[in-house]
Amino acid sequence: MGTLCERAGAKAYVTGQLMRAGQGYEIKLEVKSCGDRSRLAREIEPAAHTNLAGMREAMFGNLEEAQKDAEEALKTAPDSKDVRALAALIFARRAMKSKRRK
Repeated sequence: MGTLCERAGAKAYVTGQLMRAGQGYEIKLEVKSCGDRSRLAREIEPAAHTNLAGMREAMFGNLEEAQKDAEEALKTAPDSKDVRALAALIFARRAMKSKRRK
């Protein structure tokens, strides 16, 4: 069956969980390397952390700041599936909020 890295053909991936924390929720995400730490350290990890900041901003309703974070992450690691996926969630959240206002 192979490892997650082998099955996905990935250089790195993001793991995470949603946990209940008091009255709200906490998202815990972590970037895992599939081998080459140099690219992970240089591109993917910083982009993932920028996206995580964007997710946090989106959760608190700061959607313009969230979108800026997502766009910055995409510039840093445009070919990362995980970075693109997190950015897509941020963009979707902003689109949903805009739709509700109409």
